[in-house]
Amino acid sequence: MILEQCKNRVEELISNPEFRRFLDKEVERLFKSGALDTESADDDFRLPRLILCVALENLSRKYSPLSPDGKRIVQNLRHF
Repeated sequence: MILEQCKNRVEELISNPEFRRFLDKEVERLFKSGALDTESADDDFRLPRLILCVALENLSRKYSPLSPDGKRIVQNLRHF
């Protein structure tokens, strides 16, 4: 696989409506979780970034590899 093919496949994954729906639902769930003081949060990017950080972590679990080889590759990539 060449870089352009990889980028195209990643674009297909993130353009998938299921991907977007999961992310939207997760952002809403985290916002309404009660873990945040949304009343006093400023209208800036701090709170959305914090929520997005956790939502993406949760989304990553959905795409985590099941095979030992895939898990090994992911662990290795985390070093870069």
